[in-house]
Amino acid sequence: MTRSLNTFLKFCAALLLVPAPALAATAVQPTPDVKVFAFIAKRADLSDGQFHAHWREPHGRLAKKVPQIRRYHQNHGIGAVPTVPGLAPTPYLGIATIWVADLVKLGANLQIGYVPLPLGSWRLIESNDIPAIAVAGGNGGNLGRDTAPLLQRVNAATDKQQRISWVANGVVEVTQQFAYPPDLDDTAASSPAPAAYSSARRGRLGLDYTYPSPASLRFLAARGIRDVRLAVTWERMQPRLGRELDAVEAARVAGVLEAAHQAGLKVIVDLHNFGRYAAGTADGRREVLALGEPGLPSDALTDVWRRLALAYSAAPALAGYGLMNEPHTLPGGSATWEAASREAAAAIREIDRRTPLFVGGHDWSSAGRWAAAHPRPWLGSAADPVFYEAHQYFDADRSGRYGRGYAAENEAVAAAGWDRCGPRAS
Repeated sequence: MTRSLNTFLKFCAALLLVPAPALAATAVQPTPDVKVFAFIAKRADLSDGQFHAHWREPHGRLAKKVPQIRRYHQNHGIGAVPTVPGLAPTPYLGIATIWVADLVKLGANLQIGYVPLPLGSWRLIESNDIPAIAVAGGNGGNLGRDTAPLLQRVNAATDKQQRISWVANGVVEVTQQFAYPPDLDDTAASSPAPAAYSSARRGRLGLDYTYPSPASLRFLAARGIRDVRLAVTWERMQPRLGRELDAVEAARVAGVLEAAHQAGLKVIVDLHNFGRYAAGTADGRREVLALGEPGLPSDALTDVWRRLALAYSAAPALAGYGLMNEPHTLPGGSATWEAASREAAAAIREIDRRTPLFVGGHDWSSAGRWAAAHPRPWLGSAADPVFYEAHQYFDADRSGRYGRGYAAENEAVAAAGWDRCGPRAS
């Protein structure tokens, strides 16, 4: 995984297919747009899916931070890489197209690992008088070769912060502290939500999270997909428990539902929170509450689902309400979840009696452990459409990470995969 912007800059240098020192020494004059094509191969230890996800998200965001890059396009290969008789298989899974404003300056910056951060946002160690900071080497405000950059983790086990500080000849030490980007958070793979997010810090659309575009929905429909599940987070939809939905976020979800309708798709709106709510506190902390705790009683879930049903029950594309994705380790266990989901279901049925409910089980909705968590049904009737939702991963450790790659993991355990689903699956 990328560990700093400097790593990304070195990655860009490799993309240019010219060694950075040689590039910096060339006599090419700066031009408005130099178009660079880069053929991208994946590391041997990554699956194709992991490669595409990491290239699309972290590298896509980091490319925006390089000032000489005007435009940056990623072209991802879809499906199996075609082969040509007589030629060796290509190792490349994508092509990057980069429009560079100043190729020489980009090469020089890549060579010294220049990181573009705004000077005005930096904190001066000895005083807060930002204009008093001297400029190293008279190089237009950039901290140059005589600097000693230091990248540190700050209290890595708790607040997930990093700090960059610089000391240069004739320059007072300056420092900037910032939160980890989501892809650098070591706990994100097993946390109920990205570690930096909360009801107070809900992320930025298009950078930290996204919804499917109309083009993406049409793409799915054209390939025979008819039903999709739209994951939404409780904190974004309802930043204050028991209060109205966020109008902007609610409108975004309504837009997805309308685009899905135009594409001929049906949508299950899924509250993707694992039985948790990440509350932003007055002092800036992030407090993760579990359903059933005093701070997150079952009537909080009832309230948000009543509001969501009021907002979307009339949408033609609506195919179901997903009450909660993979609730787990709640106080009171399965009994807490069964009681809370009954209350939420009753609130929805006061508004919408026809749209199906999709109800996950406690203990991560595990198919293999379902019978132990829920020996008998607790919702629904012949006249009330309810679907119980169970999940099962087929990789070796059942985590869904597929650490050895999807093909290798699937081949190793496919024969036993269905056996994991337990006696309730058929």
